[in-house]
Amino acid sequence: MSQSLIADGLRGTVERVHGESGRRWLSLLPALLSESCARWSLELDQPFENLSYNLVIPGQMPDGTEIVLKLGVPCSELTTEAAALSLFDGAGAVRLLEHDAPRGILLLERVVPGAPLYTLQDDTEATRTAAKLMRSLWRTPHVDHPFPTLADWFSAFERLRKGCDGGCGPFSPSLITKAENTFTELNASSGRNVILHGDLHHGNILFSAKSGWVAIDPKGIAGDPGYEVGSFMLNGLPEKVADAEVREIFSRRLSIFSEELQIGRECLAGWAFCHAALSALWDFEESSECGGTIRLAEIGGWDEECRWLEDWDFFARCIVRYPEGVHWVAKVLVEYRQVHGAGADGLCATTVREPERNHAGWQYVIEKWRHYPTFAVTAEQLAAKHLRKLTLRT
Repeated sequence: MSQSLIADGLRGTVERVHGESGRRWLSLLPALLSESCARWSLELDQPFENLSYNLVIPGQMPDGTEIVLKLGVPCSELTTEAAALSLFDGAGAVRLLEHDAPRGILLLERVVPGAPLYTLQDDTEATRTAAKLMRSLWRTPHVDHPFPTLADWFSAFERLRKGCDGGCGPFSPSLITKAENTFTELNASSGRNVILHGDLHHGNILFSAKSGWVAIDPKGIAGDPGYEVGSFMLNGLPEKVADAEVREIFSRRLSIFSEELQIGRECLAGWAFCHAALSALWDFEESSECGGTIRLAEIGGWDEECRWLEDWDFFARCIVRYPEGVHWVAKVLVEYRQVHGAGADGLCATTVREPERNHAGWQYVIEKWRHYPTFAVTAEQLAAKHLRKLTLRT
């Protein structure tokens, strides 16, 4: 392959991100391609369009197997990608056929037809699809696993402050401080550690005629499952969308993820906010435009959307832990929590003894039950029954 076939966009990104090592890799790329073709007897087509960090080329093996050859500047990300794909072993993810990860070479089975998730018009269906895929991918890590941790990734905030003489560069100090504090709290209280995809958004979920929806391009990171929703939350949004519509989309996605993953909505909102701030910081480090990601972090409504009684997980845990102190949590939320499990450790609650709030809480459940379709009928029946009793008493 001649140098002219390497798109200018890919060349520019590689040089900007990797500097001299990137320019060296670009000069060696034709030889790496020739070596890979000879090593695995590959017949390659033209590279995919709109590439950014890696050269990705479809092709065939001698037996007709359709493949994708991926070459990138040797780095830890390609090493952990290969490790993650080996761990997933084709279950919910594209299959890794061969690799020479230390040299930045991965040979993958091609996903056919390969339509990305953003081709689905229904955002609710796309969100549920992503949630189900997340559950199928997560693996319990071995003690000596090779993957970075969320703490490793979020050390980027410390790099930012060191590089800006204690400041926050183009970011609001309150935004960075909030992200640091939120991450510290969530990471310290995490009750589960799994190997995550790490970048599971609409473009990294493709449809396979053989296997259904599968993931590609995993980062491979160990951490709390709640972090996984972050990348999806920031992607697949309409262009030039108003702030209010962004909040509405985020709110709907959080409710769906909370239901499908059995993780508290408040917890997911916190992880999504942390990821938005971290993504903006990464863009800044790579000299990319970070204004759009900063905007999503600032206007996402991560806190505002978790109004009282809206986060069933949080309030259900409160009532289980403080049965004599919290009277305004709808009983149906507690019963739902008891059916689906999970503990109440690490929570505090303020005692509220206001019949008016209790009454309003049941009304809220009746009005909003459609957000929780897995217990919609029960919620409506129990809430209506309880509300009738309260009405008779008054």
